[in-house]
Amino acid sequence: MFIEKRKALFMFIAVIIGLVVFWPADEIPESLETKASVVVIKAPIELIKPQTAAKPLKLVKPIQASSPAAISVEQGMQHEMKRVADIYEQRSQYAPYSLYLSAEQTDLIHPNQSHESPRGYDVDGHNISILIKPKNYRFSATAKIEVEVFIQSSAEGLKSITQLTVDLKETSSKALWPLKIVNSHEQQGERRIQAELDLSSDLTGSSAGDYSIAVKASFNGESPIIQSAPIKIVSTIARVIGLGSNRIENNDLIIPINIDADVSGYYQLSASLFDVKTNSAISFLIAKERLSSGSNTLNTKVQGLVLRDKGFSGPFRLQGITLVKKSERPGIKEEYGIANESYEVEGINLDDFESIPYEDPMTEQRLEFMRSIGQ
Repeated sequence: MFIEKRKALFMFIAVIIGLVVFWPADEIPESLETKASVVVIKAPIELIKPQTAAKPLKLVKPIQASSPAAISVEQGMQHEMKRVADIYEQRSQYAPYSLYLSAEQTDLIHPNQSHESPRGYDVDGHNISILIKPKNYRFSATAKIEVEVFIQSSAEGLKSITQLTVDLKETSSKALWPLKIVNSHEQQGERRIQAELDLSSDLTGSSAGDYSIAVKASFNGESPIIQSAPIKIVSTIARVIGLGSNRIENNDLIIPINIDADVSGYYQLSASLFDVKTNSAISFLIAKERLSSGSNTLNTKVQGLVLRDKGFSGPFRLQGITLVKKSERPGIKEEYGIANESYEVEGINLDDFESIPYEDPMTEQRLEFMRSIGQ
């Protein structure tokens, strides 16, 4: 029983650690913020049934069952919880709508990137690797698909390539559309191929859905090797058409974003703010609001503390913009909007901001709870 309770407690602590590290600060379930109650097990009393009715009852003393040791978190676990609480406290200084951004957070800086790794082949004793690198993972149905293909091998291995094609392939129907190879360059054991397809004019008979970029390469005239990288083509239901004038409110830099929406709904916009002079990442911005069809303005906010801590006064660049119409009921897919690759944002005076941490009563309660477990 003691071992089972000990395991259960460790599992409980692991869940808390996972929530703190991976769950957004404003979405941790409140039900996990209540301390576990202690179960007290009373020592059982054993009675012996009399042998015969003639003999008097014999009262037996209670068996002294060994009490389980008090369940506590080991020192190692205490130290870990204290460390997690320190991280949570540091992170909670920054508002959930303006996250402190570092250059290592590539998934936030490039949220629409593809994740492909090179694949290796042995062709007649030559080691050859092929990497397919689409510019994005998700393309608008009116955009241009741009792809780079990297082939690495010895000079002899590269010379053995007798034919190579790059196609767009629809996942469901297997239909193919050839990409135009616009550039092929070879240097120091690597051939770099650039290919593209303009969806607005070159793609016919297709619709939004799952696709892949398929590379077919033949070596020495033999049967080809086929390698692919998944992408998605989406219909666009909104467009970012520009930025409004910056202003300062409640120690935040407000950046208005003008949006033209085809349909009304609940939208979320995310983007990364960079310093233009140093190309340094500053903050990952998230804004959510219900928009009507037609012209709208969605205000993104940069927390003053982030700007002060980073020490950048601009000018800035807003990039990696993702505009999504969120699903509001089961069975409805998310829909996407489009934006330019980047927008220029005017500089500011850092003296207009104060180094005030973000305050949230729920955050304070969670931190107090984690501190109590780590004691």
